[in-house]
Amino acid sequence: VTKLQSIVRTRAAVVRFADVSESVLKIQTVARTHMAVKHFKRVVSAVTKLQSLTRTRAAVVRFVDVSESVLKIQAVVRTHMALKHFKRVVCAVTKLQSIVRTRAAVV
Repeated sequence: VTKLQSIVRTRAAVVRFADVSESVLKIQTVARTHMAVKHFKRVVSAVTKLQSLTRTRAAVVRFVDVSESVLKIQAVVRTHMALKHFKRVVCAVTKLQSIVRTRAAVV
């Protein structure tokens, strides 16, 4: 009877151990999955921030390049316009001088 009890109790313990072991494995799987997802979300967040900073930096560099180009073009255009205006003024003054001198010479 004692031997039979021992065998039955051992078998019951083995079955309980298998059940508990299976439950522990399920809990471990859920916990590890949760930790992996949490880590993945952190990594994705960090990568997204890094991408954002990189793209912002690239946009700033492009903006500065375009701004410098625009300023150079503006300077060239304004210089051209100023020289054109200056030439017109000089031409007008020269013509006016010519008229004044011609009239002075006639008188």
